[in-house]
Amino acid sequence: MAVAETAKLCGKDIAAKELTVLQVKEMMETIRHDRVIDNLMDGDIPADLVALACGVSVDELEKAKPSELDQVWEAVRKVNPRLAGMVKNTTAIMEQLKSMSSSLPAVSAD
Repeated sequence: MAVAETAKLCGKDIAAKELTVLQVKEMMETIRHDRVIDNLMDGDIPADLVALACGVSVDELEKAKPSELDQVWEAVRKVNPRLAGMVKNTTAIMEQLKSMSSSLPAVSAD
């Protein structure tokens, strides 16, 4: 596995690096799920994690063209091959928990 993978973002070279387990854990607690960029990129790896791996901000990612973002996401996937699967599994579990909690009967405060 590569330690770093380069890609172009708005005309400059950036390096996607492998994230530590702690970095992923800390970011998963704060990830937003309402970004247009995440829907555009099919949501396999959230923009927050891509930005962290590349040392850029989400705002910088949002200024890029989708064709550039494809290369950036691919670079992040190459150096973090388990990341997309982990995000998919975590999202599926969270969706199940949300649907289970919405089907529970309301508890009276009386």
